[in-house]
Amino acid sequence: MIKFYLDDIDILLERPMTQNKSSKLYEVGCFWCVKSSKFKKVKNRIMKPYQYILVDEYSALDIDTKKGMSIVELLLSKEYEL
Repeated sequence: MIKFYLDDIDILLERPMTQNKSSKLYEVGCFWCVKSSKFKKVKNRIMKPYQYILVDEYSALDIDTKKGMSIVELLLSKEYEL
């Protein structure tokens, strides 16, 4: 999904159509696979080598608030073809 980010100062004033905007990757934290011994040494979940796995917007929903949980519960209660 292509979004506008507040640090996109260079394009915020021009406001191009999102179809014409280049996309950015953002971390959603769905899952991380790391070697525990290396994690203990580096103390950071992001370590080389790493690889991105692209997920759709419904798999990238963050549940950080009660409102976020309500949205996910609503989606799960419906029979959507996602």
